[in-house]
Amino acid sequence: QTPLALASFDVIGMGQINRVHGYAAGDWVLAQLGGIITRISRAEDLPARLGGDRFCLVIDGASREDAANAGNRIASILTQVSFDAGGGQLIGVTLATGSAELEPGDTAASLIGRAFEHLQPFGLRQAS
Repeated sequence: QTPLALASFDVIGMGQINRVHGYAAGDWVLAQLGGIITRISRAEDLPARLGGDRFCLVIDGASREDAANAGNRIASILTQVSFDAGGGQLIGVTLATGSAELEPGDTAASLIGRAFEHLQPFGLRQAS
């Protein structure tokens, strides 16, 4: 009977990172990104990689606005990060963030889908 919300993250330009730096480097960047999301999330929240370049954070006791704020906070932290692409190459990423709140009749898929429907670009450094 408590609210539940989801913050969503999508890496913009992942294809470009893969083309320029290689797929192994792209996978390593995604692993680092997921690790950071996990480390800066609250213990009671559930971070997950949905596949490809999409991540989410399930936030217990939160509204859509709370999830949007959490997503923006995480994205703002990531603006300070240079990701190791291997071989001494450091790159930045660009993210889009979204959010949704659990509604009566929702399934996990519908909640996740709605959060990704609300994606908005969040300005981070472009891959170099």
